[in-house]
Amino acid sequence: MLFEGDFPEGAKLFQWDGRNYASGVYLIKASTETQTKSVKAVLVK
Repeated sequence: MLFEGDFPEGAKLFQWDGRNYASGVYLIKASTETQTKSVKAVLVK
């Protein structure tokens, strides 16, 4: 898990520094009280 916690309302931008992670496919999930969004990210070194 990269982050767990609450944010105030509004749009958010996340940047992930993948230097310490292996190449591969990562699943990113963001949830609110009413919905969940999942996307796939591919890290290639």
